[in-house]
Amino acid sequence: MKRPAIASMIASVLSGMIAFSCADSGEESLRRAVVLYKKGPSSSTIAGIGNAILTMSESGSFKRPFPAESADTLILRDKSGTSIVFPFNRTIDGGEDTAILMASLPDRTVAAAVADGLVLYTGRSGKSIVHSPMSPVRAAGRLDEDGILFLTGNGLFRYSRSKDTAEPFLAGDKFPPPFQGGFYRASLIPSRDRVLVVTGIAGRYNMSLISTTGPSVIFKNRQVASPRLAFTESGVIYVTGTPGAWTVAETSLDGKSTRTLLKLSDLSDIALFPRGILYEENETIRALPRGTDTPRTLPFGWRLAGQAGFSALVEHDDKLYVLDAAKLFTALRLIEHDAPEVLKR
Repeated sequence: MKRPAIASMIASVLSGMIAFSCADSGEESLRRAVVLYKKGPSSSTIAGIGNAILTMSESGSFKRPFPAESADTLILRDKSGTSIVFPFNRTIDGGEDTAILMASLPDRTVAAAVADGLVLYTGRSGKSIVHSPMSPVRAAGRLDEDGILFLTGNGLFRYSRSKDTAEPFLAGDKFPPPFQGGFYRASLIPSRDRVLVVTGIAGRYNMSLISTTGPSVIFKNRQVASPRLAFTESGVIYVTGTPGAWTVAETSLDGKSTRTLLKLSDLSDIALFPRGILYEENETIRALPRGTDTPRTLPFGWRLAGQAGFSALVEHDDKLYVLDAAKLFTALRLIEHDAPEVLKR
C-alpha cells in the first residue's frame, strides 16, 4: 500500500475517533445513561443521567473558592487584580473598586468601570480608557462591531472604538432606578437590534426596552422584581411581585401585550433563558422549557447558583458548574422523549 493511502486511512480513522469522542461526551453518553435507567430505575441510574447532563452541557467548572457573578462574567479577585474566569480567562489591573461590566467574545473585549469612567480591554493586551461624561459608569454592552453602549448618569452613551469618541445615545432619555438616591446596580442586555436597560437593587428595578435602529424607546422604566431578564424570539421574560407572590411574565417586543408564564409562592433563585426557565423552589430545581406550561423537577441533587449570560450556574458535589443553557434544555427534551418519568411534573 502506498504511503499517501496509509496517511489518508490514518487521518480518516483519527477523524472518526475524534468525532466519536465528541459525540460520546454529549448526547450519546446521555442516551446510554437513560438506557441504564430504563433497565433498572434507581437513585444511582437517575444520578447517572444527571452526571451525563453535566457532561453534555458543561462550559466549565470550579472548585472552592467559587468565582462571583459580575454581569455576564465570573470573576475572582486577589491583591494582584481581578481575574475573569468565564467566558474566557483574562486578568486585569483592577482591585475591589473595579466592576466588570461585560466580557464579549470572539474578540475578548472586557468593559470595566473604574473611578474615572470606563476601561476597555481588547485581545490579549490592548487597553483603552473611555472618558465618561460623568461617573460612575453603571453598565456596558456590545452594540455592534465598533460600538460599546454604556450607562452613566442615568443616560446612555455610545463609544466608537474606531473614532475613540463617546456620544449621547437617545439624548434626553433617562433610565433611573425606581427610587431616589443611594447605591444601585444596572445592566445592559443586547439582542439583535434591541437592548434591555435594567437599573435598581434589592428587588426593586426598572426595565426599559430600546430599539438600536433609529434609535428609539419602545417602553421605559417598568418596574420588575429581579435584574434577571431574557429575550425570546417573541418577547422579554422577567419577574414581578413580592416574596410569597412571584410572577414570571413575558411582554411582547413592542411592549403592548403581556402573558403570565408562572406563578410562584416560594422562590430561592431563578435563571431566565431563551430556551426556558430554571428556578429553585423548596430546595429543588425546576425547569419550564419554552413552549410548555408545566414545570419539570430535576431530581439530580443540584442547587441553582445563579446565571452568567446564557449559562446557568449549578452546584453539585462541592463544585460549581457553568452549563450552556441551550444544551441543557436540549438534554431535558431528550429525557422527556425517552424517559419522561425522570422529570416529574
